[in-house]
Amino acid sequence: MKKERIVVEKVSKRFSIGVKGEGGLAKIVSVFSGLEKKKNFWALRDISFSVFEGEIFGIIGENGSGKSSLLRLIADVYKKDFGKIKTFGKVVSLINLYVGLQERLNMKDNIYLVSSLFGLSRIEIKKRFGKIVDFSGIAAFVNTKLYQFSNG
Repeated sequence: MKKERIVVEKVSKRFSIGVKGEGGLAKIVSVFSGLEKKKNFWALRDISFSVFEGEIFGIIGENGSGKSSLLRLIADVYKKDFGKIKTFGKVVSLINLYVGLQERLNMKDNIYLVSSLFGLSRIEIKKRFGKIVDFSGIAAFVNTKLYQFSNG
């Protein structure tokens, strides 16, 4: 039987965002006091799902539908307002794939750098290096500097 790796139960996330006032005295007070009118925006409401070991799980939706907010909640970057999130194993946030990469280093050095940012020791990186390169599909370019890669 496959084990659950991520469990999201009735999760909701609310943001409080500033809104433009109507003008007049209230607007002048808000400008000088630093206080502005706030509005609650629900990025996610009552979301539930489970991801099991070995599954590939995708999150699809329109711009502004809460995909990134959900990923940040799972990675514990954001705090939820309601519900439960349980993760089993190590969670690594890859919301921005270029974070930590250095364009003047070759890919081998970047793999060591980013892997160390994720808490792997040099010995662990060396053991996993071949798998990382195979997964990335860059074996022929492992000694190429990042700035020489296409952005496409």
